[in-house]
Amino acid sequence: MYKSIQMENFRGFRRLEIHGLKRINLFTGKNSVGKTSLLEATFLGLAPNNPSLTLVVNALRSGSEKMLLDAEFLWGALFYKRDITKTIKLTMTCLSGGQREIKITLVEPESRRVLPQAPEKEPSVSLSGRADSHPMPTRLLLKFNDELGKEEEAHLTVADSELNVRDGSKENRPPVVLMTSRPFDPGLDSRRFSKIVDRRRKDVLLNALRVVEPRLIDLQLTYHGDPPMVAADIGIGPLLPVSYLGEGLRRLMSNLLAITDAENGTALIDEMENGFHHSILGNVWKALIRAAEDANTQLFLTTHSFECIQAAAGVLRELDYRDFCTYRLERSNDDVRAIVIEREAFESAVEFDMEIR
Repeated sequence: MYKSIQMENFRGFRRLEIHGLKRINLFTGKNSVGKTSLLEATFLGLAPNNPSLTLVVNALRSGSEKMLLDAEFLWGALFYKRDITKTIKLTMTCLSGGQREIKITLVEPESRRVLPQAPEKEPSVSLSGRADSHPMPTRLLLKFNDELGKEEEAHLTVADSELNVRDGSKENRPPVVLMTSRPFDPGLDSRRFSKIVDRRRKDVLLNALRVVEPRLIDLQLTYHGDPPMVAADIGIGPLLPVSYLGEGLRRLMSNLLAITDAENGTALIDEMENGFHHSILGNVWKALIRAAEDANTQLFLTTHSFECIQAAAGVLRELDYRDFCTYRLERSNDDVRAIVIEREAFESAVEFDMEIR
């Protein structure tokens, strides 16, 4: 698990530091303050050997998997104020004191670094304001080191209308998963469900999901299409795809599967309240906490919902659960800071209806 995160020059963060992380970490704050960006930075920082994930986070934002093969278009939004001359730096400190660090820069590949010839005429200027004699950098370079100080690098390069990828080593790293509010991936849910079955944890999943759908008898994989889908038996005859039974059941299942899939690692869940009626949010919190403890997974969650926050406070009090902390992100001019709200202060703020969203 990690006890602190620092990031520089990532999206809307010039610099952000978060200390005192627990197993369950809840992030609140106004729209556009950077809650989703914080999850994305953590996601990239914990999987530095896979540079393609920089494209994944932008695709999840845009809702489109097809993007213009232009380096500034692909990666410019990752950089603070879209300044691609800056270096993104992400640092994660473990409970043991070891650090993971990744630096992300947009550079020109070595094969293109040649001495410029004297121009026969004044260099023309493109619509982007750059002179043709100074080509755009086309390689996203990731340099990183692990807790033991081992250094590696990976990169993505735009060349000849293609993306060339060089991943880092495939050595085992703690897993990390990112769950957004975008449409779900039934194939990914199916693969994760198969792992649950292999580990003989399906009964735990069923019991957790019954807080949303009390009629639930069983879950099985069905192979009537491509990809296979998780289907539910609710005692009415044929199995039904879980997605047919409502967003709440589908989303809770996806989140619980993700937490288990990130065993001994980290799960990042954006807008965790989506799809749930306020009356069951307490049970949703219990299910997430139980899953995180069972899988030894550290959770990073975001919310806009005061009802979700109220439900969390009630569950913390009921379970006397202490491995929890809340962070409210606040923007002041160009800077964002994280205000730490410890568990006792969190419960008091909720009791007296103080605004902590």
